[in-house]
This record gives sequence, structure tokens and C-alpha cells, in this order.
Amino acid sequence: MSHVHVEAARNSSSAMDGHKAKIDHTADFYMEDGFCVFTEKFLLKKESCCGSGCRHCPYDPPHVKNTMKVREEVLQNL
Repeated sequence: MSHVHVEAARNSSSAMDGHKAKIDHTADFYMEDGFCVFTEKFLLKKESCCGSGCRHCPYDPPHVKNTMKVREEVLQNL
């Protein structure tokens, strides 16, 4: 699957709606369609962004490797 197709699947409303119901905010990850999806809780433990395009990237700006600043809405929900 090309990067473009992955981005389209990641950003589609049906994909986003479907995963919201599955998130256990106490868990580090959940499985979706055979893929491990890391939660904000787990990604915060890493202390910086990996730059891999994680769905629940808590950093600002998201998906930028080595970013350490946490998004404001994430901080509010801790």
C-alpha cells in the first residue's frame, strides 16, 4: 500500500469513527485490522515524536521527529 493510500485510510471519516469506540485510554495500544495502534498514553512515555505518523501523536507539531512539545488539548486531558 502506498503512502498516499495509507494517509487516505488514516484520515477517512469511517476509519476515524471506527477507532474512537475501540480506544481504551488506560491501554498502551489496541489492535485494528491487524495493526497495532499506539495510544497517546504510550506515545507520551516516549518523550518525543518518532516521526512515523502515529494516529494518536500527542506532540505539537504532530509527526515531526524529535518534537517534544505536547499538544495543549492532550495536556488538558491528562
